[in-house]
Amino acid sequence: MNAKRSISIKLPDTYDQASNIKHPVIVVLDGDFLYNPVVGQTDFQTYFKKMPASIVVGINHGDMRVADNLFNKVSGLPEDSGAEFYGFIREELLAYIDENYNTNNFRVVVGYEKSVNLMNSFLLEEQPLFQAYVNLSPEYNDAMSQNIVDRIQRLNEDVIYYMTSAKTNVEDIATNLTSVKNMLSNIDNAYFKFYFDNFKEVPHHTLVMRGMAHGFEKVFDVYKPSLDRKRNDKLLSYENILD
Repeated sequence: MNAKRSISIKLPDTYDQASNIKHPVIVVLDGDFLYNPVVGQTDFQTYFKKMPASIVVGINHGDMRVADNLFNKVSGLPEDSGAEFYGFIREELLAYIDENYNTNNFRVVVGYEKSVNLMNSFLLEEQPLFQAYVNLSPEYNDAMSQNIVDRIQRLNEDVIYYMTSAKTNVEDIATNLTSVKNMLSNIDNAYFKFYFDNFKEVPHHTLVMRGMAHGFEKVFDVYKPSLDRKRNDKLLSYENILD
């Protein structure tokens, strides 16, 4: 990618590079305004042992948010500068984090509004790059909506999918979100865990904090059985990951 991006990394308070304890990675799109809230939520839930100590990686778009989320209107997939940004995360960022920190194979990605289209492109890979997707007030493009549904029907490994909305969402966004929610709710696939919250009583932007709290609760509630089923040597049980 022929551009610079500012990256923020928050390690668990008890992180030890020399330890054999490995940690989940939470990648935050829209890190300019989502990174700090995600860090606060992970610190809170980790303290009360509701989730394992995790590595949080925030990507700051600066004035490139629109360019980073550019997509093809026919395919719904990232194109041009959006494709470059997608490749940066896929080929460079994740590899850098895995090479330099004690990570396991459980990755979570968090996105807000339009950034969920790029975020969900990772789900379309033959082997999804993330195991959990936290969609905060998603604004799906039409093609991506169908891409997601088609891909989830063919899943053969665990994916956790959380979506949230609020009463004050713009009408056309709310209509699209409801349509996607209904389609996902009707998918019968044992590998797919779907959760949806509609916070009718809260303003649009307030749903972010509540959605993160509920989303992480759902993601890490099913985290342990997912790991137990995989029996992967690179993964540790939930209890072993907790500090």
